[in-house]
Amino acid sequence: MKYTSTRDDNVRVGSARAVIDGISADGGLYVPLELPKIDFETLGDDYFMRAERVLSVFFDFDVKGITERAYSTFDGDPAPVVKIDDDLFVLELWHGKTCAFKDMALSVLPSLLVNAKAYENENDETLVLVATRPLTQGPDAALAAPQGRTCELKQSFPFQSCFCPCIL
Repeated sequence: MKYTSTRDDNVRVGSARAVIDGISADGGLYVPLELPKIDFETLGDDYFMRAERVLSVFFDFDVKGITERAYSTFDGDPAPVVKIDDDLFVLELWHGKTCAFKDMALSVLPSLLVNAKAYENENDETLVLVATRPLTQGPDAALAAPQGRTCELKQSFPFQSCFCPCIL
């Protein structure tokens, strides 16, 4: 899977490089050159498997087990579809550590970064700073460090905010 920048469509990078860099050198966001076709009929009912299969079409590196590790700390089904009425369904995205939709992405991001770096044979540490307000239970709850990695919570009281340096 190749990615390009939203600011320069001549930019071409692989999926691992897009994850590692975060944003393009020109300040643009990385987006796939083409959206892959996904056969939704074959995704199955298990959320972990569905998420893993969808992720696998966007990344060239191994994503096996990432979703199960990331979402196993959620309260029940990570993203249940709840029937409200005959023709009305709601996708609930609040079953993570902070009860906010950001948990869906922040729970898989550290493992994606670690696997992307391994794919690119990069062994140096990466410092990830997560900033959040204490109202959402702090960054230690928001960022799930992959197995064998650690995150340390720091607080900045003058602004009533928190940041979390996480070495990946």
